Amino acid sequence: MSYKIGIVLVFTFGTLAGRAGGLDSLRVEKNKGQYFVIHQVEKGETLYSLARRYGADLEQVVKLNDIQNNQISLGQELKLPIDKSKARQASEMKPVEPKASSAMEEVTHTVVQGETLYSISRKYGVAVEDMKKWNSLPSNEISIDQQLTIRISDDQAVPAPVEVKKPTKETPKPKSTVPPGFTEYYVQSGDLLETIAAKFKVKPDSIVFWNHLPNAYLSIGQKLLVRGKPDSVRIAQNDAVEILPYGQRKTVKDQSGFTRVFEEGTARKIEDGMETQKYLALHRTLSVGALIEVRNLMNNQKIFVRVVGKLPETGLNENVMIRLTPICFERLGVIDPKTRVEVSYYLD
Repeated sequence: MSYKIGIVLVFTFGTLAGRAGGLDSLRVEKNKGQYFVIHQVEKGETLYSLARRYGADLEQVVKLNDIQNNQISLGQELKLPIDKSKARQASEMKPVEPKASSAMEEVTHTVVQGETLYSISRKYGVAVEDMKKWNSLPSNEISIDQQLTIRISDDQAVPAPVEVKKPTKETPKPKSTVPPGFTEYYVQSGDLLETIAAKFKVKPDSIVFWNHLPNAYLSIGQKLLVRGKPDSVRIAQNDAVEILPYGQRKTVKDQSGFTRVFEEGTARKIEDGMETQKYLALHRTLSVGALIEVRNLMNNQKIFVRVVGKLPETGLNENVMIRLTPICFERLGVIDPKTRVEVSYYLD
């Protein structure tokens, strides 16, 4: 029994003595042909004692590990440069060290768009936790253009750098809302369902059906979808406009053969102090008693007005097409003393 105890004691003290004078490092790394031993500081060790143990230059160790005032702390990992023979010796001191016994080489990886810590670790064949430790990462979050240190052994192949082209920003093309075979048409002053239908050689009822119109009333600027292409000859006939000193006039015929006149110009209030709630007007050419439709071109509001007299030829009316009672301005939604209107009426 005493013999066995003696053997155990000899083996134990021998092991401790071996550790005291040996190269008890964590691992050995290689970078650009230079070998480094990674040592974790234990109790009682100093920077000077470690430099002597590994045969490293003290100033180089201080610079390599960015040490201030030659102070090191318990558990701190230090990188110490050693020659190849000592690197082999340090590797052999570990009976159980699968991959750490191989010399390690550091490479720098620049993060590109779409990469994650996991995808980079798979590329280099290393663990995510090791990468976080090597780069002092508090989490798995990384950013584009961030540089990461990767440690790989000599028997690992370094992946070739991949050139990643940054995606160019392209303005998405707006999707067309016009069905195939149809044309967008915007209602103009003087347009009727009949005149628009004549331009495209289609039926007015078809325009109502294609656009789900509740009635035949159209607004200036309203968008319509009409099948086919407009007939240039019909357009030239229907869009003939007569320029007047006070505005413009267009004459159109509907499919029933009736002639309708559209005039566009300036409307002002009748300013003779006449208090009335009737929709009355003074017009340049129309006879007394004529019933006309007046449309505010700014908001498409419309009313029917009775002509009660001729517009006097005075300097105040030089550029005026029609004058209306104040109630007309109110119903048309006009707050200014004058506005642009469209007047329409049928010819006898």
